[in-house]
Amino acid sequence: MSNQPLLNQIAEEVKTCKKCVLCKRAKNAVPGEGNPNAKIMLIGEAPGKREDLTGRPFVGAAGKLLDSVLEKAGIRREDIFIGNIAKHRPPDNRAPKPDEIEACAPYLDRQIKIIKPEIIVSLGTHSSKYILEKAGLEFTTISEARGKVFDGSALGAGIRIMPSFHPAAVIYNRKLGKTMEKDFGKIRKELRYSALNIVVTHYSYAHRNQEAGKEEKVLPCPFFQERQEGKESKVLSGNEFDKSGAGRKEEACGKNNKRKDKAAGNNPRPAPLYARKRGDCGD
Repeated sequence: MSNQPLLNQIAEEVKTCKKCVLCKRAKNAVPGEGNPNAKIMLIGEAPGKREDLTGRPFVGAAGKLLDSVLEKAGIRREDIFIGNIAKHRPPDNRAPKPDEIEACAPYLDRQIKIIKPEIIVSLGTHSSKYILEKAGLEFTTISEARGKVFDGSALGAGIRIMPSFHPAAVIYNRKLGKTMEKDFGKIRKELRYSALNIVVTHYSYAHRNQEAGKEEKVLPCPFFQERQEGKESKVLSGNEFDKSGAGRKEEACGKNNKRKDKAAGNNPRPAPLYARKRGDCGD
């Protein structure tokens, strides 16, 4: 089921919003846009001049730089959702004031609740401060928080938060560009581990139930079912399990641990997720 109708409703509310003074000088509201079922959600601070003219987020110079960073990270813009804390442009591109954020942020909160992303990438100081504090976490500076992955489950089950620099900051200080690219390079890996965790958790529960002689029905896991039938698992991309990366690593872990279990007389089982994250797959 698509979330688009619910997001469209929020967009219409934003276009007629009069809750703060920003709407008085803005030409267009910028509700946000993108995949209504996105696994990745990017959140900026406020629209700029170009965004104000078009009603779309990140379409100016900062938007072009963001597109470049996304491309290098292997992320398609049409697969993500992009929004801002403030939905109208502040005068002279100043930062949104606390009362303006208080007025606009509920729209963003509803968008997050509807989309249920796996990862929220907060761009810049104001966005990161709002999102982290909304999740009950402390924010110090963007330089200290950037590139770190935080537990954002207070915003929704399974949500993680990763702050990074705002593209506009990179335009003024090109030295930050490589750092921002490095941050975005972590996103796909985080999504792969999320998918791997689901697969491993499902398989582990099924295995334990069988050992205990339980007759509880466990839905088959397609990944392991295909492997048992000798079929070639399809290559997954983006927010799914990537056979070319994490998939091959998982297979190597499974084989090594299977040999060890057989030698010890135990039933073979896959290596735990934490071992795979460390790369501790055995000899």
